[in-house]
Amino acid sequence: LTAIFYGKPKEDEGGDGESRPTTTTMKERKHTLQVSTYQMVILMLFNTKESWSFEVIYFIYLN
Repeated sequence: LTAIFYGKPKEDEGGDGESRPTTTTMKERKHTLQVSTYQMVILMLFNTKESWSFEVIYFIYLN
């Protein structure tokens, strides 16, 4: 998995309920995920489409 990750969220000092990253620099880092076969099948769906609803996954693929 190659993705852009932000730093740890800052505490909400302004009280506006918004969380911001502690750093403004973004670095692309590689991460290795260890998942079950079932989880991998679900993750692989995202190779074909950017977003999926639970209902679509359930009714088309699991029902």
